[in-house]
Amino acid sequence: MLSKRASGSSKIHHFSQLRWHLMMTCLSCSDSQPMFQAASVTGVTYSITDTQSSHRCPCKQVHHRTQGTHFTTYVSYSAVNISVIAKNAVGVSPTAVASVGQIEKVDLKTCDSTQLGKKLEKRHCLELYEFQDGDWRPAEVITSTKRNKNETMKDYIYYLYFEHRCPGRKPRTDKMCVFYHKEGVPLSEPLDFRVFDELSNSVSLSWKTIPIESLRGFLSHYRLCSIKINSEEKDEVCYNVSASVTEHRFENLTPGSKYNISLAAATGAGEGPRVFASSTLCRRAT
Repeated sequence: MLSKRASGSSKIHHFSQLRWHLMMTCLSCSDSQPMFQAASVTGVTYSITDTQSSHRCPCKQVHHRTQGTHFTTYVSYSAVNISVIAKNAVGVSPTAVASVGQIEKVDLKTCDSTQLGKKLEKRHCLELYEFQDGDWRPAEVITSTKRNKNETMKDYIYYLYFEHRCPGRKPRTDKMCVFYHKEGVPLSEPLDFRVFDELSNSVSLSWKTIPIESLRGFLSHYRLCSIKINSEEKDEVCYNVSASVTEHRFENLTPGSKYNISLAAATGAGEGPRVFASSTLCRRAT
């Protein structure tokens, strides 16, 4: 379920500690020849870089070097890949990559405002992810030296937004929230809509939420409607149900009557397609 939550911002310094071991492979050794131990290798220097500073977001890129196997670095509160390369007099190792991802853990709140389309201060950048195929995918990095326009924003796409700064040469996340550049109506109806626990004057309803890609906006509510079949009452009765629920007890129905019941999800742009079910109530015992 995707609905609006209260907006808010957090100022977070996030750091990662890395440890590694140097692994040696001897391509021409026989069984009688021992492998070299990593501890016996001297003159090794490790070079550490990360994907955020390579984009200058938000801090200037710095290539860290160490001769130890432990390193602490500061990164902002979003997904970062940290690369380590070993070098000595003989050559350079393949790159080892550690992924530091915080996106799944963030408390997703609705953006009250963004800096998109505005002039950014120095050492201030924006980072955007878009939701695709059930996961967050990098969309764009906008720095103070890059043109900041809304032209690349897509309609009906669920975005995760970060504002990063670089006080004291340490990246800091000032804001993280979700937004739509433009909302649309849902493409599909609520899933697995069913009627159960039928009594003489009430029934229970349940359903599953629409996938985010089909929702195309923040879920504001569900629209529940009913009409009595083969009755003089031809008017459809509708009311709203909270976006936070996936079950509802439909009450005050007429015993012995048959009803067509429909349910639709709604965003700020309007209602999506309906899903239908029918129910025939038993007559009240006399």
